[in-house]
Amino acid sequence: MTRAARAPGWPAAALAATLVACLSGCASQDPRTDDFFGGFHGIVSGDYAKREQYEQQRLLVWQAEADKGAQQSAALEQSVAEREARNAELRQQVQALRGRLAALRQEAVRLRAKRSDLAADIDAKRGELEQTQAELDRLRAEAATATDTSALEKRRKELEDEITRLREYFRDIERSPA
Repeated sequence: MTRAARAPGWPAAALAATLVACLSGCASQDPRTDDFFGGFHGIVSGDYAKREQYEQQRLLVWQAEADKGAQQSAALEQSVAEREARNAELRQQVQALRGRLAALRQEAVRLRAKRSDLAADIDAKRGELEQTQAELDRLRAEAATATDTSALEKRRKELEDEITRLREYFRDIERSPA
């Protein structure tokens, strides 16, 4: 064999061996890490199509999870809005109750002062009543005494009249001839 006959086959065999070594050693499923030969191998072997299908499925799962998360987020936002509205309503009620409580406290202070005034008035009226009762008792005693005095006076008058009649009777007896 001559050198000329051997020469054309040798570069082709070397090129094929180099390609096989490169393609088998560099092939992966990630096109970002592959070089030209790895990418070529991924396209030819269908690894990229499988990876694309796998990534599409993962993307669908993530989109489903994102949709579910968006729904949950919307539901939570609605719940938060409802609770914020309820909290605002409760704040207004609390504020109204605080105002009413303040008014009731003022009214209680006013009523306590009025009760103190009324207690003082009651004490004054009680003292006045006791004085009036004492005066009434004194007047009744005087009236009873005055009534007794009148009765005594009447009885005295009756006795004086009786004495006068008896004197006249005795005078008449003395003047009459026996």
